[in-house]
Amino acid sequence: MKLYDLIHESGKRIIYFPLSQFSRVSVDKTKHSFGNKEFKKLVNQVLKPLLEKNGFKGNDYFYYRLRNNNIETILIGTSPYGKAVCINVEIKKHTKNIDVLNQEKIDKLESISPTKQGWKRLSPDKEDCWWQFRATETKNRKVLKEIFNLIELEGEKYFTKYNK
Repeated sequence: MKLYDLIHESGKRIIYFPLSQFSRVSVDKTKHSFGNKEFKKLVNQVLKPLLEKNGFKGNDYFYYRLRNNNIETILIGTSPYGKAVCINVEIKKHTKNIDVLNQEKIDKLESISPTKQGWKRLSPDKEDCWWQFRATETKNRKVLKEIFNLIELEGEKYFTKYNK
């Protein structure tokens, strides 16, 4: 499987592969311990504390925060082919009659995101972007930090631009 390297304007190296490339090639079948369950555990250890510092609540693959009377969401989408994730952001209209928030309730709220599908996929460039799980915990921790850097760069720009 061919991976693409990109040096983001921040100077960070991000490894990704576009969905169009991903869907045309076979998934890496190398036997290693990182499946969805193990990656989700690392998300809670690495990404969750970083997002909490920025005011997000949640766990596993769904995070949200209230800002400007709206709800900003981050959804980590899993690939139907396995061993890869993407990052989607969306802004939902908050209604005052919801006192306890969870993913099920937030998903039902009206999207105020300007895209046709209601959410935006974060990518270091204009391509559809998926991050492949790596063979070791150390490498997967690095992937999650790269994902957080992208959320800080592109996700925050999106939230600031459209959540008014």
